[in-house]
Amino acid sequence: PYAEQPENLIPGVANYYCTSVPGLNAHTPVIVESHQGRPTKIEGNPSYKPFGGATSTHNQASILDLYDPDRATSSSHKRSKISAYEVKDRLFALKERYAENGGAGLAILAEPSSSPSRESLKQVFKSRYPKAVWAEYCPRQLTNASIGSRALLGSNYSTEIDFSEADRILAVDADFLSEGDSAIANARAFAAKRKVYNKDEVSKMNRLYSVESNLTITGSMADHRIRLSASEMTAFLAQLALEVATLSGSDSGLGSVLSSLAKTAPADKKWVQECAVDLYKSKGHSVIVVGEHLPAVAHAIGLYLNQILSAPIRLLEITNSEHSIDTLADYLENNSVQSLIVLGGNPAFDAPADLDWSALQKKAESSWHLSYSYNETSEISDYHIAQSHYLEQWSDGRTAEGHLVPVQPLIEPLFDSFDELTLLSSLVHDSPKDPYALVRENFTRLGGTDFNQFLKLGLLDSVAYSKRELAES
Repeated sequence: PYAEQPENLIPGVANYYCTSVPGLNAHTPVIVESHQGRPTKIEGNPSYKPFGGATSTHNQASILDLYDPDRATSSSHKRSKISAYEVKDRLFALKERYAENGGAGLAILAEPSSSPSRESLKQVFKSRYPKAVWAEYCPRQLTNASIGSRALLGSNYSTEIDFSEADRILAVDADFLSEGDSAIANARAFAAKRKVYNKDEVSKMNRLYSVESNLTITGSMADHRIRLSASEMTAFLAQLALEVATLSGSDSGLGSVLSSLAKTAPADKKWVQECAVDLYKSKGHSVIVVGEHLPAVAHAIGLYLNQILSAPIRLLEITNSEHSIDTLADYLENNSVQSLIVLGGNPAFDAPADLDWSALQKKAESSWHLSYSYNETSEISDYHIAQSHYLEQWSDGRTAEGHLVPVQPLIEPLFDSFDELTLLSSLVHDSPKDPYALVRENFTRLGGTDFNQFLKLGLLDSVAYSKRELAES
């Protein structure tokens, strides 16, 4: 029993709060159930229409990380436990050291993030330490699609497919129904086009073709499926492009290149021809989805095909030009980095093997690792800083469409841990800003007016990325 009953808290009656689950390129809006100050269940946020109140099993399971007995419970220096106050003191000393030389010798390796608050701190970091290095890396961050778009359109773009407008879909080693930040939205839009209430609506159903190297959820839903190895996908796309170009009568000057690539195409020619005819007949409502792991040339051909088909695709220009882990590796190899800060991730385990990250990191005079658990990168770092769970911190993020969503704490940190915003603020501000203040500040900067309503709904849909139709390119 409480000596003083907290406001809005009744034993046995749940409270609900809106927050969001951080992802690689986007956040997922969710509603978290809490009992007496302890988060217990995660569900989707119905305010976010593309997901319709749904969420993924991974998002629901993320609450278990909060109570994980293997999570980091304290920070350490060379395996000796240190307090949160000692961490702040040493970060202050680091700030004082590099404030004098503009950050020469300082480097940060961070995971990609859609958080506007972190982006603002990153810009302040670059301004305060112009000679420092900021690099970003994630083992799942595949850039072949943007490289392919640059080759064809001259700029780096990511694509957003409107499956509610797609009557014919070809998935080329792409499991769009179960993988990626937009998988739930894709699955809902795809399934809505499969619903038939009477015989007159049969012709309105969408049709899915799948060419894949392993059986996936998308492949299991396909009306027509063939199996090819991943190395054969580019040749298949070239073969298909020749057929579609013939049907459209377009001459892009790529015929010789496509013919050369298509020479090794193993797919049945009749299957490819029928697929091309069906896709072209539904021009404007046909789309080709190319797997993220396929080479850049495959993505370029896929984008070329989608242009011919006037596919329901919107383009988002990617302006992020941060250094890659390869660039940072060069700095380390040349002994140009004295202090290295790794924000999340585990590059010692998942960085490309040819980099030999463990040996590279040891070249830095001092290394810091912010992580949720003590892992391989923590093992080779001088300082390991315990990271807070997203349900213990203030932050923000963007959905796939660019809508602003909050990350608000449902519980005080269970241990002496830090979050990215707190750590970066300690490095870039003389008087570190509270993450809550940073979130409110960026909410206002992006055009928000009622912050309490924003937290209540868990979404500010008046904010969105600027996009344009593929046909305009």
